[in-house]
Amino acid sequence: MKSLWLLFVVVAGIGSLYPFDFDAARPLSLEPLLTLDGRASSRGDVLGNLVLFLPIGWTGALAFGASLHRIGRLAAVCAGCAVLAAALQLAQQLLPSRDPSAWDVIWNSVGGVSGAVVAGALPSGRDLEGAAIRWRVDGPMALLALWVAYRLFPFVPSVDLQLVKDSLKPLLHSPLDPVDCLRDAVGWVVAAYLMQSALELQRVGRVLAFAVVGVMGLEVLIIDNAVDRSDVIGALAAVVTWRLVPAARWRSGVVVSGLLALSIVAGGLAPFAARPHPVPFQWVPFQGFLGGSMYVNVQSALEKSFLYGALVLAVWRTPLPRGLGTLAACALVGGVEFAQIHFSGHSPEITDPVLVVLAATALRALERDAGGSGPEDAARAR
Repeated sequence: MKSLWLLFVVVAGIGSLYPFDFDAARPLSLEPLLTLDGRASSRGDVLGNLVLFLPIGWTGALAFGASLHRIGRLAAVCAGCAVLAAALQLAQQLLPSRDPSAWDVIWNSVGGVSGAVVAGALPSGRDLEGAAIRWRVDGPMALLALWVAYRLFPFVPSVDLQLVKDSLKPLLHSPLDPVDCLRDAVGWVVAAYLMQSALELQRVGRVLAFAVVGVMGLEVLIIDNAVDRSDVIGALAAVVTWRLVPAARWRSGVVVSGLLALSIVAGGLAPFAARPHPVPFQWVPFQGFLGGSMYVNVQSALEKSFLYGALVLAVWRTPLPRGLGTLAACALVGGVEFAQIHFSGHSPEITDPVLVVLAATALRALERDAGGSGPEDAARAR
């Protein structure tokens, strides 16, 4: 549960500091945080501040409140959320595009306390300890969180009607991209595969349909986000595919590994336009993330972490030994990166194979924290 709490804290930080256009020369002052000006917060701002901190209060109460009295837990959550909100508002003073306000600190704190109340209506310490165990974060749950984070980045909501209209316009005007359809279809199929593992669901197809509607509904409320035709066609294809393939095929990991490999190759080489001359391969990891748009870089990092982590998890559940499966995943991703020296529209570099290794390391660490062997090992033992 502490890992989930930390994840929501990071999400709140990204949402509060977007678009990251820091100006270190701007002065810092506590006055905006200590003065309630006469400006009334819009309903969208209030809702966004409440929603951003509600999961922090909820997971914080479950993760850290087991040994505290109910009143003490409320006080601790309120104080923690207020300190975090104030720190983020202070940092916003370095962003020319953001407007820090004491009202935001108040509404963030209210959201955090509301989350603590929602956390089982303030159950007893013993119940909290049990809840923390039930919500322990494992590999599939972490990968699901990455998928949702990729879809909902930059986590800044708004209920402005014009924003909703702009988010839905691509449904009517955007061209249908086959590679994007494939990417979305595979992403949602993998999400269903992870839900089956993490939540032990029986009727995953029905839950997948509800998840698609829920996430896309939230996407249209996020600034700089939209839903287009490829998103819808890909999601529908995922729901149909999950229902058509027998359940036993999904459990083995072979089908998921194949779909992920197809998506990674297609996405890594599209639009399949040859360069007139090969470009050098970049051997310095993460150099591509240091330049360009921070928004694009973070979204790309979330998507790749999800894809490569899911690929590693899927190949671990095939008959291949784990080491050989991880090596195969690295070889696939590395091969696509090397091929990019001949295909335009991409930056061939060592970063992606490194991400595969990091994903395997993180999944193994989460597996140990979750209590030892993963589902694939248990299946082999049976």
